[in-house]
Amino acid sequence: MGNELTVFKDQDFWNEKQLAALQQMGVSGASNADLAVFLHECQRTGLDPFLHQIYMINRKGKQNIQVGIDGLRLVARRAVDRTGETLSIKEEAWCGKDGKWKEFWAEDEPPLAAKVVLQRGRGMFPAIALYKEYAACKANGQLTGMWKKRPAGQLMKCAEALAIRMAFPQDLSGLHSDEEMDQADSPQDDDVVDAEVVDDSREGAATKAQRQAISGLLRKAGVKSPDLAASVLSSMTQRNVKGTADLLYYEAETFLSSRDLFVQRARQTLAQDTQPASPESKPATKKEGGDDAR
Repeated sequence: MGNELTVFKDQDFWNEKQLAALQQMGVSGASNADLAVFLHECQRTGLDPFLHQIYMINRKGKQNIQVGIDGLRLVARRAVDRTGETLSIKEEAWCGKDGKWKEFWAEDEPPLAAKVVLQRGRGMFPAIALYKEYAACKANGQLTGMWKKRPAGQLMKCAEALAIRMAFPQDLSGLHSDEEMDQADSPQDDDVVDAEVVDDSREGAATKAQRQAISGLLRKAGVKSPDLAASVLSSMTQRNVKGTADLLYYEAETFLSSRDLFVQRARQTLAQDTQPASPESKPATKKEGGDDAR
């Protein structure tokens, strides 16, 4: 049975035993195209869905591929083993209302943020996860699952996932950890920087969860109107975009794979768009009977 479930690099599609096992594990409503994409991600990352390292989850009618934090760590470890680099976590800390970072969290209330600094070779990759951006809640506002039991631990996993993805963009682009995606099932406010309404059934369109996450990042970058959002997104996608509603799935995934970088680029683009135009310099004119006439 173990060999029948092994995912090989050269297999073209899931075999019958694998499909049966995926269905038993909760994969439902997936088309052959969805399953083919999932197989590609399993082969690309080397993660095993039958060891719960990578998942495909049906969320609001769309298939989403997620990885466990152990899966992210495994991909990172394999990558540095290939290159001969070192990999270590240099700093882990939580921040409370007093604005001070603590290496140990013993408070009854959840922290406001968690920070991880990952070192890959000589490179340092700091990441900060904000509680308000990741905590998952029910419709009544109550925290769900592990966010209720151990919010500090969940938030630290989000920060670690961000740092790992920043350090290994080629290996992990577009993949998010379970803890990062918990909030995708939480009730969300409408996009305040998006004036468009989109049909979620559009082929290749960004999902509602993606659009809401990007809207939050735009607000964080200081984008406060639909017009500015359209201008920033058009600049970043290199095409005419009216708002988050026009984003494609792969574009949204690329932006969300490096959230800090997206915010930084959005701020730079916003600064350029809102910079007042310099007054046009008037050409110098010689007075009649100028120097030549002296």
